[in-house]
Amino acid sequence: MKETFMLTKTKLGIYEYTVEEDAIEFFLQQGERSFIYRGLSNSDYELIPTAYRPDSSETVSLSQIARKYMEPENINTNGYKMETREIFILKEFYLMANAQGIDVPRIKSEHPLDFRSVMCKERIDDWLDVAALAQHYGLPTRLLDWTTDPFIALYFAVKNDDNSHDSAIWILDRQNCFEIYQVRLITPRYCGNPNIMAQSGLMTAYIGDNHPQTEPLDRIISEEIENSSLLKNNKDAMVMMKIIIPAEKKRELKARLANMGYNHCRVFPGLYSIVQEMKDIQT
Repeated sequence: MKETFMLTKTKLGIYEYTVEEDAIEFFLQQGERSFIYRGLSNSDYELIPTAYRPDSSETVSLSQIARKYMEPENINTNGYKMETREIFILKEFYLMANAQGIDVPRIKSEHPLDFRSVMCKERIDDWLDVAALAQHYGLPTRLLDWTTDPFIALYFAVKNDDNSHDSAIWILDRQNCFEIYQVRLITPRYCGNPNIMAQSGLMTAYIGDNHPQTEPLDRIISEEIENSSLLKNNKDAMVMMKIIIPAEKKRELKARLANMGYNHCRVFPGLYSIVQEMKDIQT
């Protein structure tokens, strides 16, 4: 990265920067193509996948979905952990989509509907393809959404431009991430999926056993770095960075992004988005 901006080291391999001047210019100066970005409307939100966040009145959780498809006595037993619920729900998603003739990722397994066989290490990529498809359509999974376009991430960070809290953008150096073998990058299929294509989307998944899925990704990565060779020759290497967008700058940034062509229509192409964009009147 350019050294024009002052970064604060918060954890091993993790840095933080608060935008003081121009966030647009900051991202224009980042020329490295190995970065991926994730925008958050609230800087306090953690990098925890939707399937493993606490139940909330604002969203439908994995456990709530599980109650619809699993027997109550099974859900309430200690043997059914969150990972088991996730596998069960993905299996239901796969079966229902396949029954409707919807194109779903092929599972290369002798027992394609047995998701426990897919969870073994040699089949994890096949399982992640199914999870990526389900995640994009709103099913809670262990995946986190990212983009290769920093201005898409900035759009998601400032689109709800209320000034009650700061926003944030996380940056992950995927080149260094390859050193951390338990964090996997997944590029979903763009064919037939205009939203994720417009968003230049990709996803991450933690597939290791050293940390629970409820632990934030930045904490997992920082701890995994200690066991890797990444910092052997460079103690100041950056794997992740958190950019804080002050609340008072969000409305201005949203307007500037719109002038650059980053609006609801671009991020979610379609007639519905055209109407939403027309109704988005700045006051």
